[in-house]
Order: sequence, then C-alpha cells, then structure tokens
Amino acid sequence: MSRRGLVAALALLVALQACRGFAGDDPPSARLDSGASTVTVSEGNSGQSIEIMRGVHVQVVLHSTYWQLKGSSDPSILAPEGSPRTQANRSECLPGVGCGTVTQSFLAVGSGRAELTAERTVCGEALACRPDQRRFTVSVVVRD
Repeated sequence: MSRRGLVAALALLVALQACRGFAGDDPPSARLDSGASTVTVSEGNSGQSIEIMRGVHVQVVLHSTYWQLKGSSDPSILAPEGSPRTQANRSECLPGVGCGTVTQSFLAVGSGRAELTAERTVCGEALACRPDQRRFTVSVVVRD
C-alpha cells in the first residue's frame, strides 16, 4: 500500500472511531451523590437523565471538535460558566478528523429540569454523521 493510501486508511479509521454511536453501559438515568461538587457528562450519557443538588457543577466534555454546544435550555436552573472551550489534539491524529474536546461547565443555580444539548453534522473530514450521532442531550433535574 502506498504511503498516501495508508494515510487515507488511517484517517478513515480514526474518523470512524471518533464517530461511534452513543452506546454506553450507563443506566438511562442516575441519581448522583448529593455530596459531589462536580459531575462530568459526555457522549456515553446522551439520552440520560441525571439528578443533582443545587450548587453542583456539571461539566460537559464531548470528544470531537466538531460538536457545537447549544448550552442549557434554562439558564435559571443550569447557568453556563463561561463559554465552550475547544481543545484540538493535533499531536495524536491527522488534520481534519476532529480530534480533541469541546468542554463547558454549568452551575445548578435553581431547582427544576433543564436540558444540556450539542449538535454536529460532521464526524470527520468529508464524513457526515449518522442521524444517531448528530445530537447530544442530557436532562438534568436539580433539587434543593
């Protein structure tokens, strides 16, 4: 195989790995320890509902720079802490594959339910995401 063919095959393999479905072993909902100060959610939590106490920080970490965080559906319940941060990881993958993370933190400031969402259409260079890979949603219930 030529070097160009090998690079293309490697890029496709990395892109496919980055665009796996959200098949996690986590239960569809979880009640989290009220003593936790920060809870982290990522692609494996998509479609889940979590329950936390007021004052807890929720950190969203998505493992592709192609994600666009839409944020909290209700900032009076989950207030954003700053803006989303994108961290490319160029040393470990080829350009155009989307290696890296998009991260944003939220603070539970009121009781109720809010959705944290993100969207993407691209899962690698010239590789459209399957419909089940395009949306990230976690429902957060905040208790006093």
